Amino acid sequence: MRGQNHPKNFRNEKPNRAQQGAQPDARNDGARRLASSLGIQKMILQKRIIFILALIASSCYADDVSPSVVKFIQELPSHVLTKCNLTTLKCGIDKLKVIKQDSYERYDVKETYKHVAGKGIEIEFFIRENEPYFISTVTVTNRNFPMPLGLVVGESKQKVESLLGTFPNQVGECITYADKILSNVTFCFGATERITKIYWLTYVD
Repeated sequence: MRGQNHPKNFRNEKPNRAQQGAQPDARNDGARRLASSLGIQKMILQKRIIFILALIASSCYADDVSPSVVKFIQELPSHVLTKCNLTTLKCGIDKLKVIKQDSYERYDVKETYKHVAGKGIEIEFFIRENEPYFISTVTVTNRNFPMPLGLVVGESKQKVESLLGTFPNQVGECITYADKILSNVTFCFGATERITKIYWLTYVD
């Protein structure tokens, strides 16, 4: 009929190559996200296997865990967080750089994994929907970060053993203390037998 507007049938129109190139490839994008998520979950599984092996290696000492070891392991994250804010991603005035980050669903819950690093500090943590974040690892190589019992980077191996005991699991220049709730801490020493690195790990499910 004259005067009546007829809408174009867009289903019959084929986009030109420029238009096709401008459209995002949803399948490729989804595949990339899936691969990234699977990579993160594989890495988490590997860390858990390493952690369980370390725990088994230390299990012969588990019945003799001293209160000072338990206290140190439980309080280390809160001591570090007196200088670091994982919401603003800063430690003091230093900005934390995101090394790796991914979001995915696990057990039908949205979860985000982040691995951040700054001057002498690395932290891995998870943010879950409607829950506070969970710290899984802390690595410290700078004496400016406070530690329970004053066992900061640079302190002597003798002081570590005097406060935490002399029967940990030792591999090379590193000694590991474990508690009974799936957490441990490793001290590594240099040639002068002073702490060069502190590595804290807990199991996050």
